[in-house]
Order: sequence, then C-alpha cells, then structure tokens
Amino acid sequence: MGWRDWTTRPRQLQVPLAQPSDGWRQGADDVYTCVAPAGYEKDPAVTAAIHEFDPGVIPFWRVQTWLPPGNAHPILAVHHGIGRFYPYPRHLRRHFRVSMPQFATHPAPNFIDAIFEDQEATNYRGPAGYMPWDWSTYEWCREKFVYLTSETYEARLEQKRERLAKMKAALDAENTYRMADFEKWALKHLEGTTPEDWREYHELLRTGRRGGRRRVVSVLPTGRPLGL
Repeated sequence: MGWRDWTTRPRQLQVPLAQPSDGWRQGADDVYTCVAPAGYEKDPAVTAAIHEFDPGVIPFWRVQTWLPPGNAHPILAVHHGIGRFYPYPRHLRRHFRVSMPQFATHPAPNFIDAIFEDQEATNYRGPAGYMPWDWSTYEWCREKFVYLTSETYEARLEQKRERLAKMKAALDAENTYRMADFEKWALKHLEGTTPEDWREYHELLRTGRRGGRRRVVSVLPTGRPLGL
C-alpha cells in the first residue's frame, strides 16, 4: 500500500451513531510505510548526514487514523520514524508490517527505534503534533548515537573487568589449594630424605640426569631381601 491508496481511495469508516464521541479516538490500526506521503517528504541531506555515522537507520512514516470529538469523519496524522532491520530478530517490541516502495534498495525495517511526535502540542490528547525531518532530527540522532555507543562501550568494558576479576580469583583459589596440598605432600616425604638423596637431587639439577647407580633392595615372595 502506498500513499496513493490513501489519497485516491480513502477508507470510509462506519461509526455507529449511538457510540459516544466526546473525545479523540483512533479509527484504525497504525500504518507504517517507507513510501513518502505527499507533503511529508524527508530532507535527503539530513538522511545522508545521519547515514554517515549510523548507516543502519531506515527512515519510515507512521500514518494514523483519528476520529475527532463529535465527528465521524476521520483525519490522518503522519509522523516520521526511524526503524532498523535485524536479520535474526529477538525480543522485538511488536510485529508490524511496513509498505515498501518499488525497487527498494534496503530491507523493510522490523524494529522501531523512534517516532518523532510532539505530544505536548496537543496536551497528550488525540494525534500528536508533527515534527519535520530537518537538522534538529540529525542533532537528536547524533546525540543519542554517541550516548548509546559510549554507554554500551563502557558497559562492555565493565563486564570484561568483572570477568577477568572472577577468573583471577578462581585461579588464585586453585593455586592456593594446590600449594597447600603440595606442601603437605612435600613435608611428609622430606621427613625420610637422606643426605645421599640430597646429593642425587643436586646432581640431577646440575647435569639434568641421575647420578650413580643406586642400591635397590627388593623383597622375594619368601620375605627374604635381595640385594641388587
């Protein structure tokens, strides 16, 4: 569906006469489109400037149908928006369909970043005020991009610091346990160490091989020792 469908064949909404109409009401679901509605085109220079630092931005329009108080004739409210496309979407805010122009060079957005609307202009009643796609939009996008980027970077650094601290604590605890266990084993075996054992140990450190042939004592099945 393009903007031509709205201008040449507007929808006729049947509102029951008995239904109270003392306030603003939405007469249909929101419509999202990447086809520029007449009179609401985006400044291409602003879009190009935004894409210089954030190429993932996909501009779109949101078209709303509102029923004024005491009137059954609908009006259309158009607002600019920013969307993105995620190939593997998870935990999206909600599913929505976007009408695409013919021969579009970018995918249809499946995630809404922001809708530019002025709720204070209408005191939060009925359709919000229109905000043009001008250089104030660029300044807002730039500010949010820098803030979110630096915030995400700092959060990742903090996560890395916490992960390294946990790894170091676990390694220190393991080394402490191993050293305590080794100390018990070493003290137990050092009690029976003879001067000859120390000489052989130092010879091993000096030459990298064992010293002279040690005397080995074996025990026969009869219990009688056998000297070798």
